[in-house]
Amino acid sequence: MAFSDLVASMDLTVLTAFADTPIYIVHPQTGQPAYPIQAITKNPALEEDYVPGSDQGVSVLLLFVRFVGLPTLPHQGDRIEVQPNDGGASVFYDLLQPKVDREGGATLVCRRRS
Repeated sequence: MAFSDLVASMDLTVLTAFADTPIYIVHPQTGQPAYPIQAITKNPALEEDYVPGSDQGVSVLLLFVRFVGLPTLPHQGDRIEVQPNDGGASVFYDLLQPKVDREGGATLVCRRRS
């Protein structure tokens, strides 16, 4: 089995085991249909990425996804909708930069819309 096949299998196993419970939906800016993604939230790199004095969470959202095989590849400018499981209001983020690795995984760097 090739190394890239092993990494793909590992990514899928990790996503299945540790995927977050909110529903993440990509809204492409090209007008193509929105679609859900399975993702793991990564901690922000810097403390300033948290909204100070607020229970609103983070201003920067980092999502690990399996980039290969998505209906359309997320691009800078797309919107990411986070639908909480508790029935609360959705929160929207702008996709700033997808950081794609050589084996088909990616970190989507998103900033909360104001």
